[in-house]
Amino acid sequence: MRSCYVLVVPLLMAGSFGLSRSPLQAQTPDILQDLESPIRPRSGVPCPSPDVYSPLRPDPAGVPTVVGLSLAFQDVAQLSDVDQTLTVDVYLLVRWRDRRLADPSRGDGSADCPMPGAELWMPAIEPDNLRTRQQFYQAHFLVDADGLVTVGRRFLVQVANPLDFRRFPVDTHRFRFTLWPVVSRSDEVRFVALNRFLSLNDSLTIHGWNVGTLTASASEGARVGRAGMFARYDATLEV
Repeated sequence: MRSCYVLVVPLLMAGSFGLSRSPLQAQTPDILQDLESPIRPRSGVPCPSPDVYSPLRPDPAGVPTVVGLSLAFQDVAQLSDVDQTLTVDVYLLVRWRDRRLADPSRGDGSADCPMPGAELWMPAIEPDNLRTRQQFYQAHFLVDADGLVTVGRRFLVQVANPLDFRRFPVDTHRFRFTLWPVVSRSDEVRFVALNRFLSLNDSLTIHGWNVGTLTASASEGARVGRAGMFARYDATLEV
């Protein structure tokens, strides 16, 4: 098992949060149960054969691919009131089902596989207001017997939000981390918030600020300069 999942799996499996069900969640209980299932990497479990990879979306036209997202904050390092930025060390969890990759021989475990590049479809995701990003570890993914794919990546990121200092020096700010599909509209990709895995480390290195509530939700919305509606994921951290 590679070092990324040694670090991320205990964090992601530690939390268990109550979930509110959206209309999309009510319509797709099977996929949501899969997306919220425990992460079980196993050594010696076979990866998919190269001939089953496809760059095409796993669902047919008119059926959106449901993608689960969550963030696990390892550290909140710095808030810059000059740049209006927050620097965080965070794990991004992305999960979806691709039955083309299924293999019953994996049993109840997941294969830990090297990322095959463009041959594997995965949701292209981008954040709002990103200023800098440093990525750790080589890309790889987990896949279970039913084709449930799990990608966990660790990033050091700096994100900008407008700040309101009218109550300085006892001001409170809510930093929003917003993720969108790069291209796919909501008829192709829908997000759900996997709040079971949403977490914030108890020990943080930020100085001079108290870190409060962390919440997350999934919805859809319009994007500036683009036609149509897009899936949207928001995690909000109070400092």
